[in-house]
Amino acid sequence: MSSALRLANVVHALAAKRNVGHLKLQKLTFYAYGAALAHGVSGELGEVHFAPWKHGPVNREVWDAHRGNASAILPLPASVVRFSAKLTQVITDVAEVYGRLGSWEIRCESHLETPWIEAWERQQARIPDASIDAHFREKFRAGNVQLPANLGAVAVGRIDGIPSPQFESLASMASALRG
Repeated sequence: MSSALRLANVVHALAAKRNVGHLKLQKLTFYAYGAALAHGVSGELGEVHFAPWKHGPVNREVWDAHRGNASAILPLPASVVRFSAKLTQVITDVAEVYGRLGSWEIRCESHLETPWIEAWERQQARIPDASIDAHFREKFRAGNVQLPANLGAVAVGRIDGIPSPQFESLASMASALRG
């Protein structure tokens, strides 16, 4: 099983309570990978690559594995690898925060991310890891972490000019959402 499918299976298992379809799984996997890079815990993932497709970042191996499911909710993976506690926590936090978005909302959210924007505009075959790493390091920089722009009331608040709360970390944002 490829590195990307191993990551996607863990993401899917951790986000399963949020009804995960193929489009949502692709984006959650992208956010999990970006967060793992930003938190310095990506070493055990192996090579995972994303391409800038029309509807956001896509990993071809994950796409090939799930393309027959169209927009249906995906069945849970038959097996899930175990990652380190630190990497699992980062993925859990991503699932808690970004898993709250619906498929189309997370697709729209991914269109706000610089690595996808730049790769799409340049018509690159692949989104560079260095771009993903730098972007997510800044996105999850201590004290600078914000809720996703397309997260329900946050989206409405931004339209009305209400600033989004800032969090110390991805973990503190996920914890606040857990309540």
